[in-house]
Amino acid sequence: MKRAKLNQTDTTQRSDSIDRALITGNLNEFDPVAVEVVSGSDWECVWDELVKKYHYLGYQRLLGHSLKDLAFIHERPVAALSWSAPALKLAARDCFIGWSAEQQKRHLKQIAGNSRFLVMPWVRIPSMASHALAQNIARLPLDWQRQFNQRLLLETFVDGRFYKGTYYKASNWLHVGHTQGSTKQGKGYRYHGSRKEIYLYVIEPDFRNMIGCQQKPAPFGLEAVGRNAPAQIIISGGNH
Repeated sequence: MKRAKLNQTDTTQRSDSIDRALITGNLNEFDPVAVEVVSGSDWECVWDELVKKYHYLGYQRLLGHSLKDLAFIHERPVAALSWSAPALKLAARDCFIGWSAEQQKRHLKQIAGNSRFLVMPWVRIPSMASHALAQNIARLPLDWQRQFNQRLLLETFVDGRFYKGTYYKASNWLHVGHTQGSTKQGKGYRYHGSRKEIYLYVIEPDFRNMIGCQQKPAPFGLEAVGRNAPAQIIISGGNH
């Protein structure tokens, strides 16, 4: 289903025209959540403004190949998500995958990073966030293949100081460890001391055979409870 084109030409007016009245109730009381790619559409400016205003990290230009998605209920945006280039080096992730340096160079492009996930502040619907994330993941392989290439894995980071990763856990993501608390700066890395939890989602269960690798033990100090979990995440069952 295509969203109606916005009439306004000013970005701020487009964002301000969104109905921010409280949406509350149970998920089954509403029409199904509709997730759509908004990159390159009239709604992309709305995505930018909503993320800039309501996401705790604000808006930043997405790196590499990227897609922006909005989740709608009753034609109203209820969540914003984006997918973009993964981290270049990530010890816990790289050991979970088990690839060599040469394999990493070849296959890193087959990881997509969930760089933004925002649930709109006017939404109070239990389980809506994990449902929207699952809907987005279900369509992501086809959306990404149309634009770029096939994905094997998805990755994201959760700042444990503010969030518990509830949406990801409920959507079958695997916690594999945490970062070392540094960020890329120029040709090197700068230590900032703020570690983030690392979550992965496996789209292609046979990804290790496709790469030709085996899982390695997690680096000391970066372990996660689920580091020895199988590649395929078993279905069970905040913003970051």
